[in-house]
Amino acid sequence: MDTHFSSIVVPVDGSKGSQNAASFAAKLAEVAKTPVILIHVFSINEKPIGVDDTFGLGLVTISYENQEDIDQIKEERSKKAFARIYEALGGKPSNFEEKTLIGDPAEEILLYLEDHPNAMVVMGRRGLSKIRSLLLGSVSEKIMRYFSGPITIVP
Repeated sequence: MDTHFSSIVVPVDGSKGSQNAASFAAKLAEVAKTPVILIHVFSINEKPIGVDDTFGLGLVTISYENQEDIDQIKEERSKKAFARIYEALGGKPSNFEEKTLIGDPAEEILLYLEDHPNAMVVMGRRGLSKIRSLLLGSVSEKIMRYFSGPITIVP
């Protein structure tokens, strides 16, 4: 299969939507023979309204005194998010890579994609209500608005 993308980028937060996206990406990557880059963005600045912290991956709003604390928590949260993906896939595929970023999720993903313009994005959607998505927006909506490459949103 001749692809027009060099990798598949899958933003993950450990949710069912990101597990579904990773599963879809794994199948697509097998056919397209491309790597999958899982990206987890750790945010220490924001707390969205009504976050369901069922997965223990909620955003941190506490001020930390030193970078070591931030790095430790970032690594713990990333490991949890990636572990949930691999658990859903039945193990880590050999063509999967991991990337952890810090900041606003949409902004950091878009910055990563600027450096990887030939990537395809596969991402889950959170399923916010119509009112909340109008007020808050969503990461997937922002990526669709600002990334000019191929994007697939998986329910």
